[in-house]
Amino acid sequence: MQPALSVPVPSSALPAAAALGEAAATSAYAGYQIIRRNGAVVVFEPNKIAVALMKAFLAVHGTQGAASASVRETVEGLTEAVVRALLRSRPGGGTFHIEDVQDHVELGLMRGGHHEVARAYVLYRERRTQERARAAQSQPAATTVAGPDPGVLDRYRLQILTAAARFKRYPRSAIDNNWEGEVVVRMAIGADGRIAALGIKSSSGHEILDRQALEMFRIAKPFVLLPPELAGREFELELRAIYGLKDQGSG
Repeated sequence: MQPALSVPVPSSALPAAAALGEAAATSAYAGYQIIRRNGAVVVFEPNKIAVALMKAFLAVHGTQGAASASVRETVEGLTEAVVRALLRSRPGGGTFHIEDVQDHVELGLMRGGHHEVARAYVLYRERRTQERARAAQSQPAATTVAGPDPGVLDRYRLQILTAAARFKRYPRSAIDNNWEGEVVVRMAIGADGRIAALGIKSSSGHEILDRQALEMFRIAKPFVLLPPELAGREFELELRAIYGLKDQGSG
């Protein structure tokens, strides 16, 4: 039976690192944000890293074991290491994708020699990825805008692609591993003109390229004015990003 990470965390089991919360988010971490999988941007809260780590230890060692002082100290140390590594990667402030944060947590567990806990965390992430993929496949497509000239949608799509080109980055690790691919992103726009949902319709086969495509289009969207013909409507766009070592265009 695989360990599950969806277990409650007793307050007595939380380390001091979990108290970083609101005060930290409004002071030392005020310049940092998290990009969630749906494209939403939220404040960076280090205490959530501590909670995630504690859940991983709970899944393997149980409530009693995870509540021990040694485990609390371990989680506190791991949390501080993960936060330091994240901030070091963006010393002037910026955004972290949720998957990047989880990658650092996973790496921290492995480097700390907590291999059993790291394995449980990896299995949990993989299970959640599969659940999200099944949910996305079963979810009906949002109602497409009706009425305006189809050319309006196409022009708007092309404008977003043009704006996104400014934010396109080819991840260093992808270049080093000769990873290439094409990503098709589905962007749902709500009646308020904002991104209602952002997800992968067709993967490149490399998670790091998929994440970069999502971030690129999420950042680019506010730079393109919504055409008057689409105001107050809900619709979807398909946006394509091509990552090639020779040709790094998107379209």
